[in-house]
Amino acid sequence: MGKLRMRRACILHPDGETFIATHCKGIVPPTVEIFSIDECSFALPEIPAMQPLAECGIEWLVPLNAHGEMLCVMCFGGSIDGTEPGSDTRAYVELVRAITASAVHSIRMIRALVEAKKELEGQTLLVTTLYESARDFTGKLEPSEITRILAYRLMGQLMTSSFALVLDQPLGESIIAGQRGTISTVGVQELLSSLELAINVPDLAEDDVLRAELELRFITLAVPVSARGIRRGVLLIGPKLNSQLYTPEEITFAEALGNTAMIALETFRLIQIEIERGAFMTQLEIAAQIQQGLLPVQLPATPGFDVAAATTPSAHIGGDYYDVIPLDGERTLFAIADVSGKGIPAALLMANVQAALNTLAPLDLGLSQIAHRINRLVYDNTASDVFVTMFICIVNHVSVSYTHLTLPTNREV
Repeated sequence: MGKLRMRRACILHPDGETFIATHCKGIVPPTVEIFSIDECSFALPEIPAMQPLAECGIEWLVPLNAHGEMLCVMCFGGSIDGTEPGSDTRAYVELVRAITASAVHSIRMIRALVEAKKELEGQTLLVTTLYESARDFTGKLEPSEITRILAYRLMGQLMTSSFALVLDQPLGESIIAGQRGTISTVGVQELLSSLELAINVPDLAEDDVLRAELELRFITLAVPVSARGIRRGVLLIGPKLNSQLYTPEEITFAEALGNTAMIALETFRLIQIEIERGAFMTQLEIAAQIQQGLLPVQLPATPGFDVAAATTPSAHIGGDYYDVIPLDGERTLFAIADVSGKGIPAALLMANVQAALNTLAPLDLGLSQIAHRINRLVYDNTASDVFVTMFICIVNHVSVSYTHLTLPTNREV
C-alpha cells in the first residue's frame, strides 16, 4: 500500500461459498460470493459477484495461487493521486504477487506438516527436516546453493546417493541439474513431459514400458515439481542405499521438498529479472543523456532567420535528428531526419548519420553529393527494411535561393 500510494485494501480468503475478509484497511467489505480469478485485474470485471467490491471502492484484484488453488485475493482501492497503473507498476505487482504466493504457500505447507507431526509421531523426523529445508531455502540463494541443500536433505533423509532436478525446457534453455551417483537424465524430459503425479517405479507393472525405461536410467522415484501452480520440471531420485522401497510418507516428503526447492529457484529467477531490468533502465537513461548531448545545445545564429528546434523521443531514445551546421560566413546547412523504427537500433543509426553529415558538411560538397554518400553509408551497413527519411538544405544569408533535389526511389541509389 505504501509503495503504490493506496489507502484501501483487504484480503479475501475463500471459505465455502463465500469469502472471508481480513486485514482490512480503510474498508469493510460485505459478504462476497466465491469467484474465480487467475491473473491480476487492474480494473474490476463487470460481473454481479464483484459488484459489492466495486461499491466499496475496490479497483484492483491480485490473486495468490499455488498448485491450482486460490490461496486468497488481495484487494486494493485506487491510488491517492488517481494515476493509472503503468507497465512498471504492473511488473512490480506481479513480482510481489509471485514472492508472496510462494511465501504463503510455504507457510501453509509447513503448518500442515507441523500438524501432521502432532498427529503422527512416527513422522517427526520427516516434518522437522522439511521445516528446516523450507527455512534453508529462504533468501536470495543461487541455483547451485539450492541444489546443494536439496541434495543434502534428500540423501540424508531418504538414504539415497543419487538424484537429479531437471527443469522443463519450453525455449531450449539449459537444464539446471544437481546429480549424484549413477542416475541418468538422458531422454527424461520426453518420457515424463506429462507427469502430474509422483511415480514410484516399483509400483508400476513389470511389463510397463515406462518402468523399463526408468530403471534403465537408475530412476526409482519421479516427482513433478511446480511453482505458483505451474509445473516446472521433475525431481528424479535413485534407489535407497538399503535397497528398501520408498514409503508413502517419504514420497510425500520428496514432493514437498522438491516443490519448496522449485519455489526457491523461481523466486531467484524473478529477483534476477527485476535486477537486470533495473540495470537496463539505468543504461537507457545514460544512453538518452548521451543522445541528447549529440544534438545541438545552442543553435548557431543565422542572419535573417529565427531558428528553433526540439525533439522528445516516444521511448527513452529514438531515431529523430536535427542539426544546424555553419559552413562559412554566408552559408548554413540545416538537416532534419527520422530513422525508421524506434529505440536503440534507431538511435545507433541516427548517431552514424549525424557523424557522417558532420564529417561531409565542411568538405564544401554539393547537396547531391552529401545525400548520395549518406545514402550509400546506410545502404551498405543496414538491412533492406531500414531507411532514413532526411531533409537537408543550405541557406545563403546574403543571396537566398534554393535548389530542389530529387533522388530516385530505388534504395540502391
